Amino acid sequence: MAKSTSKAGATGAGLPKIKRGAGLSGAQKQFNKLVQLVDQERRHLVQWQQAIAVYERRFADEYQPLQRRYDELQTKLVFALDQAHDGRQVGMEDRIGIADVICDVTGQLLAERADDALKQLYKKYSGEDYDAEAGAQEAALSTTLLEQFGVDLERASPLAAAARIATKWRRDALGGQPGPAGEDEQVAASLAAYAARDVPALLAARREIEHLDQVTVNALPDQRLQQYSQVLSEQLAELRDEIENVEIIFKTEYDIAPYPELAPAQLSGDLDDDLRTLEDDLEELEYDLPRLSELRYLQKWIGQRRDRIAERDDELGMADDEFLSTMSEIFRQRR
Repeated sequence: MAKSTSKAGATGAGLPKIKRGAGLSGAQKQFNKLVQLVDQERRHLVQWQQAIAVYERRFADEYQPLQRRYDELQTKLVFALDQAHDGRQVGMEDRIGIADVICDVTGQLLAERADDALKQLYKKYSGEDYDAEAGAQEAALSTTLLEQFGVDLERASPLAAAARIATKWRRDALGGQPGPAGEDEQVAASLAAYAARDVPALLAARREIEHLDQVTVNALPDQRLQQYSQVLSEQLAELRDEIENVEIIFKTEYDIAPYPELAPAQLSGDLDDDLRTLEDDLEELEYDLPRLSELRYLQKWIGQRRDRIAERDDELGMADDEFLSTMSEIFRQRR
């Protein structure tokens, strides 16, 4: 994953709060609150970067070798099922089940890599050309993304598109606000004021704010604090956008569902769970493969596998319905 080039994580580091007695002015309270929020989000971004680096290393070293072995066995499986399909003792219902499983597994394998033999097998049992079918699905997705999110997949990379969609989801859900809900009134007011910013003055303030020490901060007049608060508001919005994009790009790269939100501390545990699931699936497949030549075992196995496929499709359908319902509500509120 490419490292961020955003200015969000490069400014405002270690900025001191105002330390005075009771009776801080509104500008001073606002400045202190923004310093706290910026520092908090900078730490959050660093946590994401560190957690992703560990995840990437473990995924390459631990998960991918198992996945390659599993894919090899899945490939052997579909060709073994192809041979079993035409066996004399295999009944019509079992043939239908075998065809369903072959289409399901070859579709999964072809989604990860191009393979002419697998494409021929997919067409044999589905009656469809895999490339044409995938192209039609991609075209439908492109149309949806362009119409609903303004994302042109022909011009934007998949990762850039994912980041664009994530930002739009969040901003649509919040009625167009540049930062998440839950901020106090002073921070919200600062974010609103940024829309009418004096760009040259803010650029100068951005340079100055990097070099503030505790003595200087304590002596700042309210007018100057308000200008610095505008800079901090900008940094806060940048950081939150950056964190949002880091998360959705990570999920896109590793085929993780966009919802629910993740915390950096979850990544290692989630990978442990995925590893255990893959190890169990691999062990099960290694056990099943040599036994599928036995008719009774094959019949039982096909029934169980079809049940799993149906259960998975139901879960995916419910997830799609929930997503569409959420998005419809967002757009309804905007109208």
